[in-house]
This record gives sequence, structure tokens and C-alpha cells, in this order.
Amino acid sequence: MGASSSGSTTTALMSSRTWPAGSSRTGWSAPPFTSSPPTPTLRSFAKWQPRIRLLHQDWSLYDTAHCVFQPKHMTAEQLEAGYAWIYRRLFSASSIWARGPRQPFAVPAYLAMSLLYKRSNWLWRFLIRHRFTHAVWNPLVQLTRLRHLRYRARLAREEAGSGNQLSPIRPGV
Repeated sequence: MGASSSGSTTTALMSSRTWPAGSSRTGWSAPPFTSSPPTPTLRSFAKWQPRIRLLHQDWSLYDTAHCVFQPKHMTAEQLEAGYAWIYRRLFSASSIWARGPRQPFAVPAYLAMSLLYKRSNWLWRFLIRHRFTHAVWNPLVQLTRLRHLRYRARLAREEAGSGNQLSPIRPGV
């Protein structure tokens, strides 16, 4: 599931019928979705600009929540409404909880990061304005990093002890 800057897959993305099938069929707990038209910082912007049907050049609206190009198979308003629907569904408290880690010690950092990252947009404006982003976000990132390093070290020990090739990636991915 996803959207391209040409808008060719946005129709499937916005259908509520595709949500359960798309996420369960892939095995992903959170299907990725985004729409990314080129920005003026890309060298190819001048070449792409007529093709991607930009609606405006208000760069403050290039935030993934606003439609900045005219999709092929729907209106800009439909794309924004579909994005908002998926965002609400994907980042609801129940969805965040369902994707949580199985290890109890990892839950607090996961919940803090998930809720801060996707459920606290109002707080981000404050954190950015007062330059507190690093102070709040970095400890959570470091906790998660340490948890992953411990996990990888455990896998390496188990692999060395058993002679089997263990992989943190599930078959079929």
C-alpha cells in the first residue's frame, strides 16, 4: 500500500476495504503510506514540475498532511480526507497498542515514542519553538537503540552457541 507522486495508486490507498487486507496480507503491523512530489531542492524539480501537477508552491504545506499535487484518480480533497482517515486509524491508541513490543521492558519507551511522535502534534510545535526536541526525543531513541543492541548481541550469542544461522527477519519478508 502506498501512494506515488503520480497519484496512480492513491485510489487503492484510500479505500477502507483495502485496510485490513493490505495490512494483514503483507504481515506489516503498519502499512507505509506517503505521497512525495519532488521539492525545489531536487535537481529534477524543473523537469518534474509540469508532470506532477503541483497545485501550489506554498512550501509550508509540504508536510504530508496537505495535498500539494493533483492526483489522477481523485480530487485533492479526497486524497486529504483519505490520508486523515488512515492517519487516525493507524495512529489510534488501540492500533499503537496492537503494534507494541512483546517484551514488557520495551513497552514504556515504545509507548512514549509512539504517542509523542504521532499523537502529540500540538506538543511538537512547543518543543521545536523552545528547542527542546533533542532533550525529549534523544533519551527515547537511545533507550530503543540500546534495546536493539542487546537483542542483536543475544542473537549473536545464540547463533554462536547453536551453530544455526538465526535471523531477526521473519521468513517471507
